[in-house]
Amino acid sequence: MQQRITPLFLALGLATLLTAPAHAQMWNFPDYMVPGMRGSPTSWVSADFGRGLNEASGEENAFGAAYGRTGEAISFMIGAGIITGDFDDEFTFGAAVGGDFMEGDGVTLGVQGGFGWVSPGPLTLIRIPVGLTVRSETEMEDGGIVIPWVMPRLNFSRWSGGGDSDSELDLGISGGVTMTLSSGVGFHAALDYLLVEGDDPLQFGLGIHYLLGSSGGN
Repeated sequence: MQQRITPLFLALGLATLLTAPAHAQMWNFPDYMVPGMRGSPTSWVSADFGRGLNEASGEENAFGAAYGRTGEAISFMIGAGIITGDFDDEFTFGAAVGGDFMEGDGVTLGVQGGFGWVSPGPLTLIRIPVGLTVRSETEMEDGGIVIPWVMPRLNFSRWSGGGDSDSELDLGISGGVTMTLSSGVGFHAALDYLLVEGDDPLQFGLGIHYLLGSSGGN
């Protein structure tokens, strides 16, 4: 027997819907740029923390892990995480794929898209962000690399449950910096701002990553 969604779960679901930024497009993390290829194709893993910085973001913590692979034409990443808050912890997963299409004058342009999923209670929430990435690269003395980047995007999100559903299309922007040492160990951080009618979630994230089988930056 199908049950209609209760006002409580509806309110919780919509609050979660507004916390759209996500690492590997996971919920409650900033939307990070999919790393581009540098040198040989490289695999990497990361551990990540995300935090909403204002009431519109839900002010919840999230912990996750991701795996990615850079390629000569296309790069991708996938991730899974746990969102913690005042209610039950929620599992989330996401994926993103991207590629570069223009490089010059120290700036590289790319495009990327992704998919994110979370299911609080009887709700199912998905998001599909599509963005333009702009990045530059600075090589360090030890052979590592620092990459500042910014990504404006369109963010499509949808919730459904108990016979009800709704969708929304918003503008957003994220930006951050990735630093990878010559050892393959690196750090990354980002801020994410989403323009939602009546609420503007602001999300922060940071993490550590490692290039598998690599001795240089990504």
